[in-house]
Amino acid sequence: MGGYGIGALLFDNIMTPVINPQNLNFIFPCPLVPDANFGCYPESVDMNFKKMMYILIGIFAGLIIIGMVSIW
Repeated sequence: MGGYGIGALLFDNIMTPVINPQNLNFIFPCPLVPDANFGCYPESVDMNFKKMMYILIGIFAGLIIIGMVSIW
């Protein structure tokens, strides 16, 4: 259980500044969906999603490599 909590604590602090560095708020209602009753982030936040995934994949790959090397 502790491993899941620590991972969320660390990776949330990495993901949030990468995906929304200017701390932008929701646009309500969402202009991309007609008659929407929910909000959405501006497109600049959506464009950072791919970058965030690459960073997290790199971190996880690095942790996996460190784990594999430590076994040998």
